[in-house]
Amino acid sequence: MQNFDFCATVEPTRTWPYMLWINPQEQRLRVRGAQDDDWIVIGGSGGGGAPSDAPYLVLALDPDLSAERRLIAGDGLQATDAGPNGDYTLNIDVSDFAGTGLEDDGAENLRIAAAAAGDGLQGGGGDALAVDTTVVRTSGDQTIAGVKTFQNDVVLDDGVGDSPKIQLVCGNDGAFQIWVEEGAGASENDLIIKSPGGPYNYANVVIRNASDDDVFRVTPYGSCYAQSFHASGSIFVDVSVNLRGIATLVLDADYDSSIYASADDVITVEAAGADQIHITDGKVYPDQDDDIDLGDATHEFKNAYFDGTVYMDAISMINLINEFSTDGTLAGNSNSAVPTERAVKTYVDAHAGGTSEGAEVHRSTDISYTGGAVTYVSFNVEDRDDAGFWAAGNPTRFTIPAGKAGWYAVNFVASFVPSTNQDYCQTIIRANGTTLIGVQFANRDSTAAINVTHTVVYYFSAGDYVEFAVNSDVSGTWTADAKRSLYARISKL
Repeated sequence: MQNFDFCATVEPTRTWPYMLWINPQEQRLRVRGAQDDDWIVIGGSGGGGAPSDAPYLVLALDPDLSAERRLIAGDGLQATDAGPNGDYTLNIDVSDFAGTGLEDDGAENLRIAAAAAGDGLQGGGGDALAVDTTVVRTSGDQTIAGVKTFQNDVVLDDGVGDSPKIQLVCGNDGAFQIWVEEGAGASENDLIIKSPGGPYNYANVVIRNASDDDVFRVTPYGSCYAQSFHASGSIFVDVSVNLRGIATLVLDADYDSSIYASADDVITVEAAGADQIHITDGKVYPDQDDDIDLGDATHEFKNAYFDGTVYMDAISMINLINEFSTDGTLAGNSNSAVPTERAVKTYVDAHAGGTSEGAEVHRSTDISYTGGAVTYVSFNVEDRDDAGFWAAGNPTRFTIPAGKAGWYAVNFVASFVPSTNQDYCQTIIRANGTTLIGVQFANRDSTAAINVTHTVVYYFSAGDYVEFAVNSDVSGTWTADAKRSLYARISKL
């Protein structure tokens, strides 16, 4: 290692590892690194060898330091110095707040108190007063600058009960009070707004929006007026309170189901964003024609009572049938009457004789059906056909051949398997696709199969056809059982 002999105020131009350099002006000793790539600085002017230009936080200024900051106790603070190796403590100097309304409450808390009547809390320079505390108590009438008061009374805690109150005294008839209910029970933690009392006070509790419109209003008489109610839970209204002037009563979280007054004397029920039902004097009606169902397949009404005329397009269970006829002559020739089995037998016995022609078909495979919908039976096996009544190209019907017009007996049998899910089942016979000539109805049994046998007598012209259908209240499947499950016959009389 080379000896150092360099003492100057400027950095040497030639260096080597571990070289020493003294700068007498800075009073610093530098040592060159092992790789001869940098200086290691030791010492400096004053400060026990620390750099003199560092931003130190000090208790007293030092002439040898150039960038230090001195810590002092300002207004309202008191400094206590415990000396070397001790603590430097800052405390609130309560004596500095004498006469300002701030005082020590004896428990190391700063309390705001008015020293005398007329003293108050004010924000200076037009600034608003901000009080960050839990309870502000006053004794006597006090005024907070910038807050409108009535007769100079603003009471934040009236000292009555355990609930801190904000009370605005209004005239001589009492005061509005606002508080959070304490204690236990249903009203615990409720926000209470109480209007003034007095024999001549008719003040309302009103909440308004930014446009100065009344959003909510409660009158001294117990009436409640509101533009709208939005509730994700329940709204409880005492029986003594009237709800009046409610524009909309919203009943769900996404605000698309409500009850509202759509016009004068008209109440409208809305669901899923669309009007459903309107209620007016003497009438309940749907918003759109042929749109609202009264119940469904799994939500049926029990009984219906009407004192008047019922107008309807159709009845799905018995369609247009309104009579069960026992006339063995079938003289009525009606499309709205169903002859009984005895009536049919009486007619057939009276007209039996001569040469008859007919056909018989059945279904040999399972068939699925949709609940509440009429399902036409497509037959796939021809058991007998005397004159070409049935053809595979039209498997749901018998067609009357040319020259074969006349009276026919039509028979249809459907076997319904036991089910606890269905309340009814029926067989339907139609002529030419639209003319209903017979319906047979039965209640579904939960333990035994039901064979619904249906026979009608009808006059057919050449080219007419007859079809057979089934219906039930829920979907399911008929299991084919030879020709005892579903079969049909037609016989010329």
